[in-house]
Amino acid sequence: MELTDLALPKKTKKELKADMTPSTGIEGPKYPYGLQIRFEAEQIAKLPQLEKVKIGEDVTIEAKGEVTEIRMNEQKEGKKKYTVEIQLKKVAIQGPAGKKDTLIGAIEKAKKGDLK
Repeated sequence: MELTDLALPKKTKKELKADMTPSTGIEGPKYPYGLQIRFEAEQIAKLPQLEKVKIGEDVTIEAKGEVTEIRMNEQKEGKKKYTVEIQLKKVAIQGPAGKKDTLIGAIEKAKKGDLK
């Protein structure tokens, strides 16, 4: 599976100046609203590898979800805007070291003789 970077495109100086509020002068977020996933205590209990991650570390997430809504708007000048909402149902997370705390990961460690 190929990963796609969803960072917002870099803006020109003119676009940045137009987007900045006079009081702050701060550039907007690097990624769009809605791409952040939050796991609460109930989900962390089901995904215990999240207890081992540190701020700034990269993790790999594999998920299965259901498309719950598709919207299309036509805007001024004929521009079309699409929105697709997906409800995540099943998630697997792999930590930065590539270690999996799963039954499969334990079996792989046992085969290698590493039962730590």
